[in-house]
Formats: sequence, C-alpha cells, structure tokens
Amino acid sequence: MPTEKPALELVNTLIMLEQAGIPLDDFGNSLLELSMVDQYTHFDLMNEFSTTGNSPLGLHGIDHTVRVVFWVLYLVEISNRLGYRISEDEALAAMYAALVHDLTREDDLPGGAHGQAAARKYREVLRGHLEPDMLERCMTAVEWHGYDENPALPDPVWMLLKDADALDRARLAPPGVMDGCDPDRLRLPVLRENPTLIDACLTISMLLTTLLTLYEVKTGIFRYMTLTFAEILLAESAAEPEPFQQAVHLITDRLTPAPA
Repeated sequence: MPTEKPALELVNTLIMLEQAGIPLDDFGNSLLELSMVDQYTHFDLMNEFSTTGNSPLGLHGIDHTVRVVFWVLYLVEISNRLGYRISEDEALAAMYAALVHDLTREDDLPGGAHGQAAARKYREVLRGHLEPDMLERCMTAVEWHGYDENPALPDPVWMLLKDADALDRARLAPPGVMDGCDPDRLRLPVLRENPTLIDACLTISMLLTTLLTLYEVKTGIFRYMTLTFAEILLAESAAEPEPFQQAVHLITDRLTPAPA
C-alpha cells in the first residue's frame, strides 16, 4: 500500500541502495536526463495518444510512458555502475523505444499488436535520430515488447525496454501476482544477479506511481513531471533532519534553477 509520505520512503530506499554501491547521484542523474527528454520527442506526445483511442491519462498513458523512460535511464545508470556495460548508443535506442512503445495502443489489453504498429509508425520518425543498426534494434525491441519471450533477442535494448515496462507494473499488483511485476521474468543481468536490487526497484516503482505522475497537462511534459517530483521531495523533507535533507538536495539541486 502507498505510504502517506512516499518521498521519504523513496529517499530512505535510495540511501539503502548506497550500501549496495549505487549512489544517490545515479538516481539524480536519471531524473536530470528525464527532464530533458522533451527535446527528443519530435512530436506532440499528448496528440499521439489521442489519435489512437488510448487515453493519454489512462493505464498505458503519459504517466506510464514517462516512468518507463525513467526506468530505462536508471537501469542504464545502475548497470554501468555495477559493471554491466551498456553503451550510450544502446541507452539512447532503449530510451526511444520506451518513448514510443505504447503510443499506438487502442486499449489496455495484453498482446503485441500495438508494438508491431508502433514500429511501423515511428521507424521513419526516428530515422536520422539513431544510427541505422541502433534504429533496427530499437524497432525490434518495440515490436516484441508485448510478447513474453523471443529467444532471438538477448539484446540490451530489448531487455531494457522489457524490464522498464515490467517494473512499472508494480503499481498494479504485488510482485508475482497476475498483472503485477514478476521478478522471475526480469531479464537484465544486473537485476537477475542482484535479487536485493530487484526488491528496491519494486519499492521505488510503487512510490513513483504517486511521485512521478501527471498532475496537470502542460507542454514540456517530461520537465514538468520531473520538476513536480522535485518539489514534492523538497516539501516532504522540509522537517526532516539535516542529513536527510542533504540527501534530498543531492537529487533535487540539479533539477531546479539556482536562485538569482
């Protein structure tokens, strides 16, 4: 169940992750990168949802898309931090895959047809923004993200999208329960080989449902949602001890403009 102060639980979880060798900086860097994703969209995200019949405010709407992009960025940070190398090109391809993976959904039913449709629609949109081989890996990840397995795809781009998408399912049900995130089906080596990391990620995912959400429709959706997240962190931590506030500022200071 969501906590009354999700920001405090989130920061405590991130502090515990530091003991596993994953500094707060990695989370902060991922949020900073998330705040800049608007420049990569090349289209009106709200309009892209509205033209398919899938509500931009629905189960697989903008909130979900933003959080899946975040998870791609954070999983890249974590992987590289712990020695599971993911290249910048692979990270960019996975970010684009996360951005478009559900844009052609017409409903919330399971299945892979919407991934096939998204790959057809956005291949030309993204051509020129990715190297040709990375474009193909990006589109293949999008095509196959709605299917359980594809043995021909032991590809970091596909695994990043699959695991990022799966982690956001933690909001739907407890781990392993139908519709929830099944930890046994996560694919990235950094997760499969570090079970305690999975537990932390599932906790973070539940908290992000409240913290990283679209409270108001605005242009610059990624930046707006990230800055709103930072404001919640600062507000909820205002009465906490100084060391805790310092941890919060490690995350938020890079997101908010310095005072004039």
